[in-house]
Amino acid sequence: MQILLRCAKCTTYLPNNFTTRAYDCRLLFILNGKGKILLNDREYSLKENTIAYYPAGTRYFPQSSSDFPLEFITLNFDFDRKNENLSKILPTVSEEKFIEANAILPTTEGLPELYKQPFILENTIEYRDDFIKLSEEFTKGTPLEKQKAEAKLQYLLLCIATHPLYNTKDIFSQTINFIKNNLFTIQTNEDIARVLNYHSYYLNKIFKDRTGTSIHQYIINERLKYAANLLITTTYSINQIASLSGFENARHFSTAFQKKYKCTPSSMRKKRNTFI
Repeated sequence: MQILLRCAKCTTYLPNNFTTRAYDCRLLFILNGKGKILLNDREYSLKENTIAYYPAGTRYFPQSSSDFPLEFITLNFDFDRKNENLSKILPTVSEEKFIEANAILPTTEGLPELYKQPFILENTIEYRDDFIKLSEEFTKGTPLEKQKAEAKLQYLLLCIATHPLYNTKDIFSQTINFIKNNLFTIQTNEDIARVLNYHSYYLNKIFKDRTGTSIHQYIINERLKYAANLLITTTYSINQIASLSGFENARHFSTAFQKKYKCTPSSMRKKRNTFI
């Protein structure tokens, strides 16, 4: 990364009352107040000491609470300096006017996984003073102060990406633990992402890199293992086992079961062999 910082300021101003898209990357640090933000098709809450990040092209719409308006630091930047000639603020535009080809997308080579998708991080008070100092340095407007602000932003981005709370090993552990504790009630990857506060695509990418399978398939496999054990050790009906194992219905259960074990649930029960 070699950060190009176009804007860094502390403000309460939200310019648009509709969903927009930006041509460069954006980072918000919430200093005070409450609100919410739409990132692509998902809405998140905003509160003090929350970081909101969204790369170029993301659909977004921040809104401030009327009782506790947001005060935040907003940063506009690129992860490299290929478009250094575009040093001024790139205005946001409505979805209808957005030109995809003009978006300054972050190059994926060497870019931490965290920054390939929009995300929200809460309880990041340890970065508060750094964001404030960065904004103050950039606002001074001298070339040296701007370079210092860019260096500080690069440092912050790397710190956030490698923080123990956000590194991939810890995220994988959080995901596994959540699945184990909620195996039979999880409906979609978004259920996990909502609780763990990460983008579902990002979670699935980390999970697949570690296990070789998607989160969805892992959940199905774990439910099938549980169901196979019930078939061997209990007298529950197939319908009951399907329900207890988290499947929508017996037909869905039987189809998934045959695909994994190459036999029907009834056949396994008859054989009483251990397949798990």
